Amino acid sequence: MTDTSPRDLADRFQQRWLEHNPFAATMYGIPGYDHLLPDESEAGEQAWRAEVGRFLEEADAITAATPTEAVTLGCVREAGAHEQDGIDMASAEHTVTAMQFAGPATFLAVAARTVLVDPEAAEAYLTRLRGSGTWFDQLRERPQTGARKGRLPVAPLAGEAIGWAEDTLPGLAPVFAPQPPPGWDRVEAWEQERRAVADEVVRPGLARWVETVRELLPRARPSEQAGLTWLPGGQEDYARAIRIFTTLPRSAEELHQTGLDQVAELEARAVRLGAGLGLSGRDEVFGALRDSAGQISAEEAHRIGIVNRVVGAEEFDGAVREWAEKLAKKAPVMMKLGKDAMFRQLDMPFAEALDFLRSQLTIAMSTEDIVEGVSAFFEKREPQWKGR
Repeated sequence: MTDTSPRDLADRFQQRWLEHNPFAATMYGIPGYDHLLPDESEAGEQAWRAEVGRFLEEADAITAATPTEAVTLGCVREAGAHEQDGIDMASAEHTVTAMQFAGPATFLAVAARTVLVDPEAAEAYLTRLRGSGTWFDQLRERPQTGARKGRLPVAPLAGEAIGWAEDTLPGLAPVFAPQPPPGWDRVEAWEQERRAVADEVVRPGLARWVETVRELLPRARPSEQAGLTWLPGGQEDYARAIRIFTTLPRSAEELHQTGLDQVAELEARAVRLGAGLGLSGRDEVFGALRDSAGQISAEEAHRIGIVNRVVGAEEFDGAVREWAEKLAKKAPVMMKLGKDAMFRQLDMPFAEALDFLRSQLTIAMSTEDIVEGVSAFFEKREPQWKGR
């Protein structure tokens, strides 16, 4: 037994989680963490894992007095278990990508979206930039460690990461995106400090990371071996990913069988529908689908849901204008983020796609337009989008 309340335990756990994941705090708009960088070193990760273990021991020693407390304790246990699984996956040992859910791309994406609301925030941002050299070096060490274990990055993703970084290095535009508070008397000196830190810390740190990835590239995995199961310890990592991203008590084999069962059900349904059209068996149905591409009428396409509206030639321009006006009323930054995220995740492994989409949702939730949209809804007025 312990005198600690579930609420106190949850609050302390969240505070430490945010200190260990300060980029998330920045993206959520939670002040007080913008000067920090995560400790990406193996030793730092293991220290955090041990601390999470102590939180879980505290949770096990608490008896919930109410259903609310039981839910709070359950959330702490689940979050803690996911943290430990994520650390044990050691994805930093083999994940090299230009996408914004890992590595330098995360740092620069967070930098670009940092809002400097006051002088304190501006100074915190500089502190984070000054510390980035050590952080970049930690990122270099993890794939080097992974390579010694045979846990290598995926070659096409590593190549794209190198290209992205080389395009970014000359101007470091994301670093210079945040604007200092207007009217601040230290703006000129602050800008000079930012330029100096970019030249002396950020750019060299990113360049060192590029060289490390370039050294690993000849040994990297081909695209046909992109899955976790190709890595030493990959089966265990896959099981951890299932626990983190699905929260289901299922094995990889069970989930795979679920997918096969669903495919079989869809095939059986296609055969049944085909029988009504005089087609015999799956092959004839699929053959008809291939051969009829582009040959169905607009009305049939509308009936079976391929299109959502059919208009005559004389109405076409007006219909296009109507759709364009509807889209133009949406938040442009949300439209762009949503469209980009959907297309970019199409070829990602499932676990990476979930991580990426979650990061994009975090970015979306940190925009000014999300606040404006919610405010406009409750105030029953038209939103005034700012595009940021």
